Formats: sequence, structure tokens, C-alpha cells
Amino acid sequence: MKCQKCDKEYDDSFKFCPSCGESSPQVAQQPSTPMQQPTPPSGPIPPLLPPDYQEPPPIHSSKSWRKYVAIIGVSIIVILCLFIVLGSILLRGNSAKAKTEANQFIRNGLKKNYEAQYKQISTDNHDFMWVFIACPREKDGASHTDLPSSEASLEEYYAGSNGLLSGMFGAEFIKQLMQDGKLSSSKVTRINNQTYYVELSYKGATNPLPLFIKKQNSTYSVDLAATLVMSEPYIAEGIKQTVESLIKNPTTKDCDKAKTILDKSKTMKSELELWLNPGPKRVLNASRIAEIEDAIGQTSGFEELSSEVAKARENLEQPRPPSKPLLP
Repeated sequence: MKCQKCDKEYDDSFKFCPSCGESSPQVAQQPSTPMQQPTPPSGPIPPLLPPDYQEPPPIHSSKSWRKYVAIIGVSIIVILCLFIVLGSILLRGNSAKAKTEANQFIRNGLKKNYEAQYKQISTDNHDFMWVFIACPREKDGASHTDLPSSEASLEEYYAGSNGLLSGMFGAEFIKQLMQDGKLSSSKVTRINNQTYYVELSYKGATNPLPLFIKKQNSTYSVDLAATLVMSEPYIAEGIKQTVESLIKNPTTKDCDKAKTILDKSKTMKSELELWLNPGPKRVLNASRIAEIEDAIGQTSGFEELSSEVAKARENLEQPRPPSKPLLP
């Protein structure tokens, strides 16, 4: 076959000219295959939508969602408010009870109802007050103790004619703070979950009477130990001197007494630190604050003293070598 374009000859079986690529006359004369049209779908044709048609809003629209969020938010705020109100009511009830306990403790002392007053003091305070009996301390250059150092129990002394409140702090001191005995105002501050600081102001008095109230479970008691260590913080030095003297040339009884003193003095540091909280601290003058800080420093040596007492006790328990017989 001869190409119509370039006049070159090529085999009849070729569909294109190998020289110029022109289609052979046989390919050009083949009818083109018609394009298949898509088959229309069977069934009724859906009606056309109007031009102003709008899609309906989804079931959970943004407005509905905001409404639910607002309801949940208001519910949470209401619940929080209820918790705050209930908490403040309980706290006010605790504060009122703490104030009543402190005021009743003082009134029992003034009425010399020492038995009722003694029941308000916690067991820890009983132990700590024993330390004041057992450990004389230096004050104004002289060694002394305010409580009798006899073997009589603290309960017997407390129920006597003096009483701890009137005898140790002095009745005049209490009367000056109470004057006519009528409470004019009070302030209760919660130090922690177990301790409340109470300031009782009486008519005619120039200064409030500070006390601590301790809560154990649902009962309250006057924490007189904190008032004791604030009144005489140099008792820390007295404890140190007493223990050192007991283990200088110790007996078993001396070591046991020294250990008891240190065991019952473990709470002294925490009782002293109560007074350095912002509320209680403002009723103290600068010299008393310095004494309390010094006493806290003294308590840091109690642990070392305990080790020395244990070592002295251990040395006493070791068997001694037999003594050599005297020469004839």
C-alpha cells in the first residue's frame, strides 16, 4: 500500500504509515462506535424541589446544645453554693462550741469548780503538766518550780484549794483579763482541722484572753498545754537540764524518769509552734516571741537527748566484770 501523504509504500496489514504515521485508508473508512447512553433509572421520577426550599435544622442544633450546657453549669453552681453554705454553717457551729468550751473553762476556774475544769483538759495535757512538776527551770537566775514536786498526783493537786488555773497563772492575772466576768466579744480562728484559737474579750479588760481548743472526733477540750508553754517557754531549757543531770551518774530509776520526761515532752514543739500562727502571734510581744522561738530551738535537741538516755540505760544493763579478790 502506498501512503497518500508521503508516497512511501508499506504493508497492507499496517494501520499507520511507518514513515509519517498517516492512517491507512482502511482505518479512516471504519465507522466510529457510537457512545452508549446511560440507561435512565426505572421507577417514578422524584418531583423537583422548589427554589426557596431550605434543609431542616438537625435535631441537636447549636442552640439546644447551649441550652443543655447552661442547665448543667447552673446545676453545678447551685451544688457548689450548697456545699459552701453547709460548710460555713458547720464551721460556725464548731467555732461557737469552741468559744463556749473556753469560756466555761475559765468560769469553772473562777468558781473554784476544779473538778469540772479538770475534765475539760485532754489526757495529753495531763502528761505535759506532769513535766512542769518534774523539771525545775531557771528563771531570773534561780531554779524553781511553780508546782509542788511531791509524789502526790496531779489530779489531787489540781483539785486542791489553789487549782492549776488560779494557782499557776495567778488569780489576779485572770481577773484582770475578765474584770466583771461578762463576755463582750470573742474571735475564733481555725488553726487546723483539730485546733481552734480563741480570743475572749471581757468588759473592762484591756487585752483578750487567748486559749486553744482541741477537737477530737465530735468532742472539744481546752488545750491548756499550749497556754502553759507560752506562759513559761523556758521550760524547754529546764527539761534539758533535768535530763542531763539524771544521766550524769545514772541509776535505772534515773534513766526511766529521764525517758518519761522526754516522751511526755514530744508535743512541746507543736504546742509552741501554735503561737507563731498569724492569729495567736499578734497577741504576743516581741520578747515573748523571741523566747518561744528559742524554746523551739531547744526542743530540736530532745531527740539527741533520747539517744543518750537509751545509751546510758543500755550501759547499766550490761553485766559488770567480777571484781578481783583482795590479796591476803
